[in-house]
Amino acid sequence: KLPTQEEFVAYKRRYPFPMRDIIEQGRNGFRRNKNNPFPPTSDRAREWQRGYNKEYYRCLNQNIRSLENKESS
Repeated sequence: KLPTQEEFVAYKRRYPFPMRDIIEQGRNGFRRNKNNPFPPTSDRAREWQRGYNKEYYRCLNQNIRSLENKESS
């Protein structure tokens, strides 16, 4: 038996967009030198900061590797 339309339950999102999107906003914020747009004590602010830090360390490691390659050649 196939489910009818009444059996499907649609859940409302708690936030306007998922946390992974906020992390991506933080990564873009680092690239564009932006500040955290969320209230400092919110979960969304922490996720935004996580994305910002992730991009910072990615760039840092990339720069360190490029310097090591220049020294070795």
